[in-house]
Amino acid sequence: MDVAAELQKIYDSEINVHISWFWDCGIDVRLGDDVNGFLAEESVASVAEILPWLQEAIAHFYPTSTYAASLDAEIRTRAATRLPAAECRRYRHLPALWSAQRIHDG
Repeated sequence: MDVAAELQKIYDSEINVHISWFWDCGIDVRLGDDVNGFLAEESVASVAEILPWLQEAIAHFYPTSTYAASLDAEIRTRAATRLPAAECRRYRHLPALWSAQRIHDG
């Protein structure tokens, strides 16, 4: 799988992701952004795990996106018929930092 090509497709579909790592602490992958909030996040052990996680998360949370439509039917079906958390992935809804601050500031 060509990581650059897949990430470009995700970018072209206007889906926000965040990928980061700090030496030996795993790779943090998030679906969403700091302004609007994150729909899901996971810490994976290798770069090879990033795209499968993103694909299933995008198919689950953005099933009508251009990117989800381009995915294999098996991935889309799996994401639609069960919560991704069933595969030991950590999903959580996080409040948007900007919105929380805006509400607080009145």
